Amino acid sequence: MYRYISQHCIYPAYEMFTGRQFLQKWGAMEQSQWWDSETLKKYQLGKLKTLVNFAFEKNPYYRRQFKLLGLDPARIDGVEDFSKVPILTKDDIARNLPEFISAGYGQSDLRKFVTGGSTGRNLTFYMDRNTFDSATARVLRGMNWFNCGFGDKRVKIWGSPIRESLRERSCTQLRNFLLREKCISSYAMNEKTILEILRQIQRAKPKALIGYVSALTVLASFIEKHAIEEVRVDAILPAAETIFQEQISLFERSFHGKVFNRYGSREFNGIAQECSFHTGMHVNAETVYVEVIKNGRPARPGELGEIIITDLDNFGMPFIRYRIEDLGILSSKPCECGRGLPLLDRVEGRIYDLISCPNGSIQTGTFFSNLTRSVEGISQFQVIQESKGKIRLKLVTQNGFRQDSKDTLTSIIREHCGETMQIDFDFVTVIEPLKSGKHRYVVSLTHDEPLIADQA
Repeated sequence: MYRYISQHCIYPAYEMFTGRQFLQKWGAMEQSQWWDSETLKKYQLGKLKTLVNFAFEKNPYYRRQFKLLGLDPARIDGVEDFSKVPILTKDDIARNLPEFISAGYGQSDLRKFVTGGSTGRNLTFYMDRNTFDSATARVLRGMNWFNCGFGDKRVKIWGSPIRESLRERSCTQLRNFLLREKCISSYAMNEKTILEILRQIQRAKPKALIGYVSALTVLASFIEKHAIEEVRVDAILPAAETIFQEQISLFERSFHGKVFNRYGSREFNGIAQECSFHTGMHVNAETVYVEVIKNGRPARPGELGEIIITDLDNFGMPFIRYRIEDLGILSSKPCECGRGLPLLDRVEGRIYDLISCPNGSIQTGTFFSNLTRSVEGISQFQVIQESKGKIRLKLVTQNGFRQDSKDTLTSIIREHCGETMQIDFDFVTVIEPLKSGKHRYVVSLTHDEPLIADQA
């Protein structure tokens, strides 16, 4: 009953009060997800061509770039032509921000955001109202994929605003009350507060639990350590950080629910998400165009490459072929659910979070996750590359870790990375997250450019 009231009364009232228009978009996306893949590709191409033509006519930055490169938007007839559009970087935006605002858009038409990502580099950008509503529609559709409908309770473990006015805080609290979403700050998590946070989750009895991977890991580990059985949720949605298989298993054991992996960012919100078949993450293809490239060419299905994203709805500040600085793998397999949306097999992490080895190989966080999982007594790890031939391995250990465990780790790392790899060990009691509350498992201090993607 509350689902019906929420969908047909509360959400429409919220739209009216805020001046937003996301319900109609959500309804359209509920239909379009069942289109076949060819229909979706044609729809995407039509939106790509419209966006590029608009950018040439109305956006100062893109008009200048297209003229410098001699690109004629009218001659972009397919995705092969679209790949001629230059890749957009965070530095491009930071250096030219005023030029990215399209003609006809004022402050009242745009919403300002600032993101630092996991690299700590702040980026200011804007979304127009249409984009913001599309992002909300994507979230609503994704909720249905794990049977969390309008009005179903959700708990979110997230980074809270550092500075927020009384009006902003009041509006947020009203929104959360009406939409039945309880937000708990990930900054408040420590030994004294974890038990109370778990009690709040237990009292709320949410349909879904959403949170940073590292924050959920802390909660789930506490549950398992203390054999707590009362905290149960149907769906667990890890976000904002790379997730490894052992964390998925931990979450499902501890919260007695199912993990639905998803991929998003501050710039685009929901990019892709798993459905109940868990065969990969469905890309929200009606509103974002996702490429995976390697050495300047489209990566083959199953091949690791750099993720490039185009927002098909943001005309106020277009993001066309934006380097989001993540690595991923596309899948060519259709999902058994019957949706025509393309599948992103997985996201491997940040392009800067790669270990460059003396033997010429490149290792991602997955290698070190599997490695530390195979050695007993390691509860948390972080790898820091200080030079091409040297890494520092930070470890939080417990019972079961022995002196010869170091020798085992060293031997396996050198086997895969090169015999000359120097490995320093730091045994610590805790590995602190970034200021954002996120955790980086791999930190490379040796390069300023991606190791995989072509820089043209």
